[in-house]
Amino acid sequence: MVITLLGATNGQLGSVIIPAYWGGGVLILFALQRLYLDPHLDAKFPLSRSKRDRLLQKRREAQPNTRQRRAAETPTSP
Repeated sequence: MVITLLGATNGQLGSVIIPAYWGGGVLILFALQRLYLDPHLDAKFPLSRSKRDRLLQKRREAQPNTRQRRAAETPTSP
């Protein structure tokens, strides 16, 4: 296909068509990686957590469990 295009334009646009073809392919691969591959791999094989996830876990650890609070608040009868 590229040879046909180069022959039809007498090779004048070859210096534009070939880099544009490869550049477009690279952009498509980057988009597929960011939009499809990375989320699926992160879901299946998590290596690290986002800053938001770490903050949520710290908040959960800082607050005592509601069941534990309720148990501590209820008076025990002798």
